[in-house]
Amino acid sequence: MDSGEVMLRPVRPADRERIEAICEKVWEGRDHVPHQLDSWLADPAATFQAAERNGEVAGIQRLLPVAPGIVLYHALRVAPEYRRQGVARSMLRQALMEARRLGFSEVRLYTGEPEAATLFRSEGFQELTDCVTWTGARLEGGELPELARPGDVQVLARLVESDPALAAYGGVTADWSGPLRPDADLLGKLIDEGLVRVGPGRRSLALLRRNWLPEMAVTFLAGTGSSLEELLYRLRAEADAQAVAACSLLAPQDHPAADTFQAVGYDRAHDEKHALIYSRGL
Repeated sequence: MDSGEVMLRPVRPADRERIEAICEKVWEGRDHVPHQLDSWLADPAATFQAAERNGEVAGIQRLLPVAPGIVLYHALRVAPEYRRQGVARSMLRQALMEARRLGFSEVRLYTGEPEAATLFRSEGFQELTDCVTWTGARLEGGELPELARPGDVQVLARLVESDPALAAYGGVTADWSGPLRPDADLLGKLIDEGLVRVGPGRRSLALLRRNWLPEMAVTFLAGTGSSLEELLYRLRAEADAQAVAACSLLAPQDHPAADTFQAVGYDRAHDEKHALIYSRGL
């Protein structure tokens, strides 16, 4: 393949067929990107780019503002015939320059691909956390977890700040749509979206990932003792109530409650998928 210069431009509606072809073999054909194209094309807040080489779309990437000064780098996809030719590195470097030009001070990203992680580290990204997946099969007929209420924000924010789980997570949630610090502002937003579950006495909490069927996925978990145990059981019951296969916990291997996960039926023996979260200052 000719090693022409990689040129970036905005993604166009006419790129759909090519993007679908690029994404076809990602995650065994279950890539979410093709399903997001319409909303991403219509989103003026994000920077959605196609990379061209020799007049052909070789890849795509996206910059999404997620907090003041922080932008998420995601949706990096490179066509198989353009891999291992420096295309991804060129795209990433240009994205960093664009983020700096737009006034951001930090870029964060989430990946489950070791090869991509090697690229990011070589370009100055620092690992915030490495989460593994613990899976708890749905539990029929159990009591459902309680949804947090707006009035719970300050209590839950204090719980998070005092829990050693926060440091284990690198200070952020394991959420591909925006790994952010679970402070009072974020907790309030997630509560409004119905994505926060609490254990008895408000002594434990779980933050859920948006739109992750056919599984429930927890992106941050804090708490101890019987409250946390009960919450973990109830999350499995909620999976059953939603008719999904399981509840998945994304948690660092050194999570302070890892022994509790196993004790209440969560297993990682058959799932070595990792969620790697990185950050780089600009």
